[in-house]
Amino acid sequence: MYKQHLNEVVVISKIQTVLSVQQPSVQQPSVQQPSLQRPSLHNYQFSVLGSKS
Repeated sequence: MYKQHLNEVVVISKIQTVLSVQQPSVQQPSVQQPSLQRPSLHNYQFSVLGSKS
């Protein structure tokens, strides 16, 4: 139980760092970058959900 909670905290911090890394790059290329990032972030969340169950 505790180990699983630790994993979730690690995942959340990973997502936050990914978001903070991606945000500055969103502003530079205006159109292409967001459309590239949304699927990758969605896939990341999907894989996290898949590994939970």
